[in-house]
Amino acid sequence: MDEDQVDRRIAELRSAVSSRIDQEQSASYARYVQESLTTSDRRQPALEYLARMFEIHAYYHSQLPFVDGGYDQYLETAREFVIAKATELTSQWPRHLAEQLLGTLRLHLAGRWHHWRAHVMECQRQQQSPTAETTAPSSEGATVAPNTLRPKRKSVSEWLDEARLKEDISHEEQADRIKISRTTYFEVKAGRGGRTARRKTEIYLSSLFTSDYPNNPD
Repeated sequence: MDEDQVDRRIAELRSAVSSRIDQEQSASYARYVQESLTTSDRRQPALEYLARMFEIHAYYHSQLPFVDGGYDQYLETAREFVIAKATELTSQWPRHLAEQLLGTLRLHLAGRWHHWRAHVMECQRQQQSPTAETTAPSSEGATVAPNTLRPKRKSVSEWLDEARLKEDISHEEQADRIKISRTTYFEVKAGRGGRTARRKTEIYLSSLFTSDYPNNPD
């Protein structure tokens, strides 16, 4: 494939990604509006909508070719876009509610920013050495065979996402099953939250994944 063909292929891919992002954002906004009409507390639908917006952009752009830290820059742009959207969305809210949502959203986006950055870095590493058989350094400086390396541990956010897909439920329903508030739920996903909330989350995940979940209390 020559350079012109590569450029055309990238342009086609970007166009397809842009169309899919528009489609999913429209669907997410429609769901947000519908849920907002059925609840007196708009914070949860708004938080889910804004979090989903970042995920849509991060996921689809992770499939595009970036060079020289371009994906990091895009993630930062997407984060700023979502925060700006949140500011616009809450402009008519009582000040304390708007500040609470923005604070929780910033924590959540910080965690997801690092998640997607690490994901793309790992994909790039694998593409650069797809058949590498060399040994990798251990923490003590010795070398170990690649197949003996400890697999990357999932974050709480990743476990919760997997559980939500397994049960086919929304973030709101998952928070109810854990028996924590919606705001606390997103704080836990962002790596924060109090000890009681984290413990409830561990118990919930352990009940779904039994021995697979690393913090199973049994």
